[in-house]
Amino acid sequence: MLDSTRLTHPTVLLAGTALLVVFALVLWRAGSRRRAADQDVFKLLGTSAKAPRQRVATSPVDLSRALRGDADWRAIRTHARDAAYLRAVETVRNRYQIVNDPMLLSNTLRTTMERWGLSFRDAVIRVAEDDGLR
Repeated sequence: MLDSTRLTHPTVLLAGTALLVVFALVLWRAGSRRRAADQDVFKLLGTSAKAPRQRVATSPVDLSRALRGDADWRAIRTHARDAAYLRAVETVRNRYQIVNDPMLLSNTLRTTMERWGLSFRDAVIRVAEDDGLR
């Protein structure tokens, strides 16, 4: 006759091993989910999803009102001194004086800064190149 302890001994070992494997897989998957959540791109960069809008530098003029007069243009010119920016300022000034809509430039610059998360300098250059709204 067969001894019942011989049959149950390997069965118990096999069932115990299967439970350990299942338990290890559950723990491993839970850890990988936790690691994936911790490795959010914004967290890795040390920032948040709202940061581009928060990082936008303030402009030298108030963009909530129309740009009028030499004082506004003087402030815009002195904001940065590199050649690309100065060329962009003159291009934008000439273009928007022809249009003769004093609020259009303020709206365009503000929208470009918000949409692309650009500084004032970069927004002026983008608007000079392609109106910034593409």
